[in-house]
Amino acid sequence: MFRQQAPICLSQENHLRLILAYFKAIVATKNVFVSNECFNKDTVIENDDVKKRRAELAEELVGLHPNLNG
Repeated sequence: MFRQQAPICLSQENHLRLILAYFKAIVATKNVFVSNECFNKDTVIENDDVKKRRAELAEELVGLHPNLNG
C-alpha cells in the first residue's frame, strides 16, 4: 500500500515547493522518504542509506537556521 501512495506524496510535495518558492519561503532541498522495509520490528531505522540521508537533511536544516532571523 505504501508504494502506491509514494508517487502521490512526491507530486504533492513538488507542487508545494512551487507555492513556497512564490512566497520566498526557505525550504530544505533534501528529502528523506522512508518505507516500511527500512524499519525493524522495534520501529528503529536499520537502512544505512536512510540514516545517511537523514543526517544530511539534519545538517541542511541546521544550516538554514541562521537565515530565519533575517
